[in-house]
Amino acid sequence: MTDTLAAGSLDARAEDSRPETPTALLIATDGTAQSDAAIALARLLPLAGQGEVTVVTVVDNAPIPWGSVDRSVIMDYKRGLREEARSRTQAQLDRLGDKRWTFEMRSGDPAATIAAVAKESRSRIVVVGLGGHGAAARVFGNETALQLMRISQVPVLAVDSKLKALPRRILVAIDFSDASIEAARLALEIAAPHAIVTLVHVVPWERTEYVPEQWFRDHEAHVGMQLTRVTGWLDRGCNYRMHQKILYGKPAPSLLAFAEELDADLIVAGTHSRGFIGRVLGGETLSKLVRGARRSMLVLPAIAAFRQGG
Repeated sequence: MTDTLAAGSLDARAEDSRPETPTALLIATDGTAQSDAAIALARLLPLAGQGEVTVVTVVDNAPIPWGSVDRSVIMDYKRGLREEARSRTQAQLDRLGDKRWTFEMRSGDPAATIAAVAKESRSRIVVVGLGGHGAAARVFGNETALQLMRISQVPVLAVDSKLKALPRRILVAIDFSDASIEAARLALEIAAPHAIVTLVHVVPWERTEYVPEQWFRDHEAHVGMQLTRVTGWLDRGCNYRMHQKILYGKPAPSLLAFAEELDADLIVAGTHSRGFIGRVLGGETLSKLVRGARRSMLVLPAIAAFRQGG
């Protein structure tokens, strides 16, 4: 069920009337404080001025175990939930949003519905909020963002409440797949001027006496050349400071520890690629990053890299 509050809304039934160019931004919010940072940051993103911006609120259609209760009572209850969500989100947009944005409501599973709307509208990027790090945030905030990252065919920017401006210190996990490189390109599009961008490759082994040191030196030289080549691709005409780093160990703990060291505003990664980091970021490592990062994340799926490359 779709309930549109402004002209130009997305409607699956209006397939033929879709715009020729993708929606610039899709902002998903539940109208609560954990989405405030996402709304505020979206106004600052350069992409917001490059096309239509749509805000979507999804009311979960959770089954209600009321047995033989009159259907009209259930419908009234669900209608009340929608009106409450509508009022809450509209108040949030009045405080932090832009009057030019389109606002609509949907019903269904939040992550699946947001992913479907993003694909349907051919959005360039989906912006969502990250909650805190307690049990409630895992249930209502971060878990929805994590599920969305796993199933979305559109890049997902999950905004932590600490991010008040365009990111200035960006960590990009690079496995040399198309997805990780396109994720880096997209990160540069939303970065603050003169941002510091560090390309990080994680070697999933520890340095031990059982592995000859020469192997590590040869491998680092090879990875270093690859990182330099990627840096050259990304740095053409860009006004950013680019750095490189090779880490050893398990991907998630290594990336999180280095993000703390950098005091990174944003962690960037591509998922579901053929490389090692791409494979694991599609599963447990992505979960550990989202739940443990305590900072914003930008995740780009391989299919989005294919579309952008095409």
